[in-house]
Amino acid sequence: MYYLGVALIIVSIFYLYTILMKPPFIWRTKKVQIFLKMMGEKGFMILMIVWTILVFTGGYLLVINNPQ
Repeated sequence: MYYLGVALIIVSIFYLYTILMKPPFIWRTKKVQIFLKMMGEKGFMILMIVWTILVFTGGYLLVINNPQ
């Protein structure tokens, strides 16, 4: 479970990069465009921030509760 926690932390860092930098190769995908159309940019950003916090928290808890 330790390695799963590390993987979740790495994924949350990628999500944070996506939120802050808005790279075009991700931001122009069809899935993101559908979410932006449904929720608006502000709603989508809130969803991404909450999701990032949840993923990071889950990874952190897995790492501290399962030392290697």
